[in-house]
Amino acid sequence: ELAAEGLVALLNKKIDYSNPNVPCGVIAALGLIGKNVKLESGDDLLTHLAKGLADGQLFGRDIKNEDQIRAFCGYAITKIGDPKALPDVLAILKSRSAGRVIKRSAAIAAGVLGAKADAEMKKEAVKILRSFVSKKAKDPSGENFGIIALSQIASRKALETLLEIADSGKYGQR
Repeated sequence: ELAAEGLVALLNKKIDYSNPNVPCGVIAALGLIGKNVKLESGDDLLTHLAKGLADGQLFGRDIKNEDQIRAFCGYAITKIGDPKALPDVLAILKSRSAGRVIKRSAAIAAGVLGAKADAEMKKEAVKILRSFVSKKAKDPSGENFGIIALSQIASRKALETLLEIADSGKYGQR
């Protein structure tokens, strides 16, 4: 928890980084610290990371227009691996305003978290991933991340979807 506080403080410094590598590295480190980390404020670290991914607010810092930093929030969520962040992750996959990089990160997180979720959330994740994967050439790479996510969840409906894609999906998806 002490390490998390130091990293959050570093992230919140009023520094104009010339590129996002430093804040992305700090966010990645937060994800590696692990599950159930509470900050001095009493807030859950995972909640802040999910908010950073979902709406672009990270520890009070506006990152709405910083897609790479938001995407790293998804990476950190994946590393923590707690399915309670899954609703925020799935909201990104349905969003019309989130960029491709953010959606790709969310697709990866959806697979990891969906595999650990309860039956109802797993069902919801598969439903949203099915829709995400069926987009008409919007982002082939993102769709492929969605296919990988379905394979990680590996529920009956997810596997049926993968078989459908193998049979009649786009060439790159098959």
